[in-house]
Amino acid sequence: MIIPKENLVQKNPRARRSRMTWRAALLGLLATTSAFAQLRVGDAPPDLLGVDRDGHDVHLSAYQGKVVILSFWASWCPFCLHELPVLEKIQRVIGKSQIEVIAINTDRNRSNYLSMRRQLKDFEFTMARDEHGDVFRSYAAKGLPYLLMVSKTGHVAYVHAGYSEKALNGFVDEVNSLLSEPGTLRPSPSESAAATASQRSGN
Repeated sequence: MIIPKENLVQKNPRARRSRMTWRAALLGLLATTSAFAQLRVGDAPPDLLGVDRDGHDVHLSAYQGKVVILSFWASWCPFCLHELPVLEKIQRVIGKSQIEVIAINTDRNRSNYLSMRRQLKDFEFTMARDEHGDVFRSYAAKGLPYLLMVSKTGHVAYVHAGYSEKALNGFVDEVNSLLSEPGTLRPSPSESAAATASQRSGN
């Protein structure tokens, strides 16, 4: 499914703040990433993305065959909180058979993380937690929000450090271009389980 821009991104006048504001957030965690090389377009990103709400590891490789959007965020980052609903709408419009949005929370305070998880309980995207910042460092992420789009073949296609309204509009073009690329789509875990159950009942 190719998605139209007007269905996803709306202008928000309050988001038009000075560049100094988001640059301050962007540099907040920069010092912790110096030991890792910054990912570039074409690179194969690290596989481990954190843990899910049940404490199970979340692996990027589990979604190969889909377009994957990785978004590093935290409860204290207002730009992240503005970006997440846009990503959720992308997830809902396209569906999990073609795209997987994985929001990687970097809050070290568990209470803050749990509070945000409750607020986002109706969101369909996948949430992972990077409590100690290991995933953030392995991705050499430059501040928050930090977003990567991964192609169906599992390689970095686009990288976005920081926040801007212009970038949000650009997401749509980038997602559409990745959806148009050839590749074998893999069903989501829930779809695979449903298909298996259906086959067993048929037998």
